[in-house]
Amino acid sequence: MLGFRRVLAAAAVAFALVLVASMAVSAAGNQGRTPYPSGGPVDINCGGIPAVASVTFNKEFAKTYTLADGTVKVMIEGRQLAQVTGNGKVLNFNSSGPVAIYFRPDKSVTVVLEGRTFYIAPTLDGMWLYTGKLVVDGTTGLITSHDGHVTDICALLK
Repeated sequence: MLGFRRVLAAAAVAFALVLVASMAVSAAGNQGRTPYPSGGPVDINCGGIPAVASVTFNKEFAKTYTLADGTVKVMIEGRQLAQVTGNGKVLNFNSSGPVAIYFRPDKSVTVVLEGRTFYIAPTLDGMWLYTGKLVVDGTTGLITSHDGHVTDICALLK
C-alpha cells in the first residue's frame, strides 16, 4: 500500500511490515496513536496511458491492539487526499476512511477498508475508487470482497 493507506492497497505486505516495524512516536493528545507515513508517487499503466498516483494530504494515525485470540489489529484513521495525473488531466480524490489490518497467529493478513478507498492493482496496471467496504488479502494485495460503488480511474483519464 505504498505507505499511504488507501492509495495502494495492492502492496499490503510492504504496508504491513511498515506498520509492525515502525511508528514509535506518539501522536499528541492520544496515547498509543502514531502518525501514519505516506509513500512516494506510484507510476501506473492505464492501458497505455502513463499515470502517477500520489498523496497530496495525509493526516492519518495508527493504533495497535492485541485481540484475545492473539491477532494483532492495527487501526488507521484520519484524513487523506490522493491525486492522479495522466493524459493531461489531474484528478483529486478523498481517500479517507478507517482501515483495520489483522495480523493473525496463522501468519495470514487481512486488510479491511471502509469509506472511500483508492485501490491500485498489484500489477500497477489499473486503479479504482471504491466507496463502501473493501477486503484485501494482505499477502497478495488482491481484493477478496467488496460492496458499494466502484469507479475505474483509468477510464476517467481517457
